[in-house]
Amino acid sequence: MRSNHFSGKFLLATLAIIFLIMFMVGCSKTLNTSADSLYVPTASDATASVTLADLQAGRNIYINNCAKCHTLYPIINVPSSVIPTMASRAGLSATETSQVTKYINLRK
Repeated sequence: MRSNHFSGKFLLATLAIIFLIMFMVGCSKTLNTSADSLYVPTASDATASVTLADLQAGRNIYINNCAKCHTLYPIINVPSSVIPTMASRAGLSATETSQVTKYINLRK
């Protein structure tokens, strides 16, 4: 009788661990945007006031600075209103702030 009780607890614990691992793996895929999946600016995105170099620099700033504190979100989901506060927290220069703003506003 004791072995059946032990087997049931062991099975339940094993299933709980498997469920927890599956949950954690599933969350990590949905919450994180990899740098590779972020929009890459092309020459057709450049305008008279926004150069391709600025857009590329903005993307690099976004990847290398914003990800230090939080998940990289698709740029279409980043509200422009948070850029000044986040740029200040990240210690970005005025030029870097301008470049990352141009990149984030690219897909709006």
